[in-house]
Amino acid sequence: MRFVREKLDAFENYPAAGRLKDFVDALSNWYVRRSRERFWRGEKDQDKWDAYNTLYEVLATLSKLIAPFTPFFAETMYQNLVRHEGTAARRHGGTAARRHEGEGKDSLCPISVHLSDYPEADEALIDETLAQEMDLVRQVVSTGRAARTAARLKVRQPLAQVEVILAWKEYEQRLAAHTDLIAEELNVKKVEFTHEADHYVHYQIKPNFKALGPKFGKLAPKVGAALNKLDDPAAARKDLLSEGELSLTVDGQTLTLTKDEVSIRLEAKAGWSAAQSRAGVVVVSTELTPELREEGLMRELIHHVQGLRKQQDLPYEARVALHVTGPDDFLDIVRRFTDTISAECLAERIEFTTPTAGDVLTAKIDHHQVKLAIHTV
Repeated sequence: MRFVREKLDAFENYPAAGRLKDFVDALSNWYVRRSRERFWRGEKDQDKWDAYNTLYEVLATLSKLIAPFTPFFAETMYQNLVRHEGTAARRHGGTAARRHEGEGKDSLCPISVHLSDYPEADEALIDETLAQEMDLVRQVVSTGRAARTAARLKVRQPLAQVEVILAWKEYEQRLAAHTDLIAEELNVKKVEFTHEADHYVHYQIKPNFKALGPKFGKLAPKVGAALNKLDDPAAARKDLLSEGELSLTVDGQTLTLTKDEVSIRLEAKAGWSAAQSRAGVVVVSTELTPELREEGLMRELIHHVQGLRKQQDLPYEARVALHVTGPDDFLDIVRRFTDTISAECLAERIEFTTPTAGDVLTAKIDHHQVKLAIHTV
């Protein structure tokens, strides 16, 4: 909010719009997604109302922030949230809705978002430290997902561990408080921090000829060849990161290369997959034990059952009976994970028979051909 207002006051619309776009992406794909359990919880406890009130406050304020950019959509948001639903929120004891009272005459909110004052940041509510930590957590998670994708590992397949090599080592202790969150997002059993990426990856220093050509002319190809023959690319990378430059001897001349004149590529060692970003290097273990494979199959089964619930448009709290048929070895796995499947799918019972009525889903889970069906109980 503070950034957007500062940029708009300076008539810099583009960076303001970009920050709003980034915020909406974080709100939808991070905060709301991670708060779904709080929203969907059956009991109406204080935590549930806190989640609703926080989201209401954010969306109501967002409608005012985006008003100069998307006036009609902002008006729709404002009318639905503040004008129509605000009364309901206040009736249920919500405090967020009351923040939007008092802006107009007789303690009534303005009839239009375009008659509201543009929001101002409340410095007392800004926690810069927490914001930095969450930004770094999201970067690490995004980089870890890229490492999984590079190894063609499905998100639902649990992995043994992830190693994080942060670009800013001073953040390691603060980030360690969020290891459970990182582990959950990356679906790994253990998160560890290390300072030695060389144990997991090989580095390659490649020339950027678009930058080298104008600077070195005919010598550029020899510079490229010298980079490809570096004895210790990992040490050269450390020099680039710490000093911002790399010294190289070509034809008896000592040349200095900057970060912009080379590109650093990494290749994971056997049993690992790696990706790098501004946050650092994230390496995931690709070795799958029989136990991890079985858990991955169980997660795939749950995914298909949740798809059936959605297909049948069942309420979130609806209890079901689950029917599963398939190869014996697959059914043995299901029996070992009965409690987890029942909890995740709200299944009152799991039956290893084909139902006589209703839709039956035929799915291939790994190499197992299975049939699934659900009905409410």
